[in-house]
Amino acid sequence: MSVGLYRGKVRLEAHQKEWETLAEEMIRTMRQILKEDVVDIQHVGSTSIRGILAKPIIDIAVGVTDFAQMRAHDAELAAHGILYRKEDRPGQILYIIGDPDSGFRTHFIHVVIWGSEAWNNYVNFRDHLNTHPDMAKRYSDLKEALAKPFAEDRESYTASKAALINEILGQINAEVVENQYRSTKKLDTRISIHEKYSTNKQGFGNWILLHYQIEEGMSVLELGCGTGSMWAGHEDLIRKCGRLVLTDLSESMLEEAGRTLGDVADIEYAVADIQKIPYPDRSFDVVIANMMLYHVPKLDKALQEVRRVLRPGGVFYCATFGENGMMEYIESLFSDYHVGQPHLYPFTLQNGQEKLQSYFQEVQRFNYKDALAVTDLDDLLDYIASLQGLSDLQRLPRETVRKVLEAHTKDGVLYVPKEYGMFSARSKE
Repeated sequence: MSVGLYRGKVRLEAHQKEWETLAEEMIRTMRQILKEDVVDIQHVGSTSIRGILAKPIIDIAVGVTDFAQMRAHDAELAAHGILYRKEDRPGQILYIIGDPDSGFRTHFIHVVIWGSEAWNNYVNFRDHLNTHPDMAKRYSDLKEALAKPFAEDRESYTASKAALINEILGQINAEVVENQYRSTKKLDTRISIHEKYSTNKQGFGNWILLHYQIEEGMSVLELGCGTGSMWAGHEDLIRKCGRLVLTDLSESMLEEAGRTLGDVADIEYAVADIQKIPYPDRSFDVVIANMMLYHVPKLDKALQEVRRVLRPGGVFYCATFGENGMMEYIESLFSDYHVGQPHLYPFTLQNGQEKLQSYFQEVQRFNYKDALAVTDLDDLLDYIASLQGLSDLQRLPRETVRKVLEAHTKDGVLYVPKEYGMFSARSKE
């Protein structure tokens, strides 16, 4: 078994079981050093993907919540041969194992914020290729084709893989969203807990609809319509639309929306991705995208597409949550279990206005005051199980979660704060 390469060199080898052993040993060492200052450490990169060719360098991803806490261990890490090198890229720092003078490397240690896009990309890329052998072969074949011409030029070798890597990550991101919403059951769970326990009885959906300024004959496009339940019971508003198009990434969601609104005529249904809206420029007076922009992998592309299909003076409505709401509160209850994670959402009440102002004018924010008063903890347990954003908490046994929640109830009620709202933004004339 050989491990290590000189800087700038490219040499590929078949997968070796020993690479996994070396990675496990390094993970144990780093856990002993970092202790509570690390959330997770995982073997990533090509040496973690079975059945593909790889450069014989072990890649380790270290997930932390604070880079300063990580840097505080530099001396002890160096004593074990783990040397700080640089900020590899924004939001990521690099350590190496090897000889810094000769440029020989055996390990790359990539330190990122746990739960961030960078962390998810490392882990999801590995898991995807380990479960999709056809894509893994395609990636391995590309590496093999590039290895010889770029044997002395690792930078060009890496750059030449970028297009396929981005394609794979795009596929992964699309699958994450599709898996979360493929079944209406999970979405129904998330909707029902609000209907059952919200202290504001107006209802978030009704409140959102009151902000729509839809005039007679307008063309309206909704992206990510889900089950269409927000439109149910509002046939008067639907009939004002000269054209109403409801879209979603999931066909099963659209089928459910069709059943929900089946008695209302002249609604169009279509599978659509907000990052590539399948309609001509200036097609709609109103575009709606509620509770979904934080899932979009390429938010700037999505906002460009919304602007493209809006007519001059048209309005974009988008509801979202804040950064101090339900998930953050629920995770705070489990601080003793070290399950909390930093949430780096691309679109929230706090940062959404700035994002929208890059593409629209007259951006306004509206806040919805509400909370949950939960009396049946099983409903909240089901809600927690339905959310991708609480995946770390889902690793705990259900009864453990129940006991923690019970400890915070008062007179049989658990109060959970909510932070929701929406933006309206106008297309430039």
